[in-house]
Amino acid sequence: MPEIAANSTLEIALLLSRKEEENRLLLEMLRTKDAALGLMEEQVKLLTNQVAWLKRQLFGRKSERIDPNQMFLDSVVIEAVEQNPPAEPAPAGPDIVIPAHTRQASPCGRGELPADLPREIGDDPYAYLLDVMRRMPLLKTTEIGTLIPERWTAMAAAPAAE
Repeated sequence: MPEIAANSTLEIALLLSRKEEENRLLLEMLRTKDAALGLMEEQVKLLTNQVAWLKRQLFGRKSERIDPNQMFLDSVVIEAVEQNPPAEPAPAGPDIVIPAHTRQASPCGRGELPADLPREIGDDPYAYLLDVMRRMPLLKTTEIGTLIPERWTAMAAAPAAE
């Protein structure tokens, strides 16, 4: 029995050393992952700032687009204004009176058509359109040309084919 107890103590010691080794490896892996996570978080912050800057450059107002290499002219402008004050406004001259007048009619636009001007579709355009709409479904495609206003006047006397 003492041999069995010695073997079990040896096995327990061996198991404990293996567990300690596993714990040490796991802690080392955890530290490595934490370091990698920290680097990735820094990179995400950097990239987020870059995206925000690019959005401002692309979609921002023109006054927000500032080139860091550009010289600021504030001091130059302030100095120029101080050295050259604005000119005094010119004194008001005598009032100029313009007499009232009536505006002439605009030459643009179409006036009334003369009464003696012949009409292309006869005296009643409504009758022409009504007749064309009635005949169109009944005609062949080659006969559609007969419905133009110049030819319709000759056909108006003929009864409509129903």
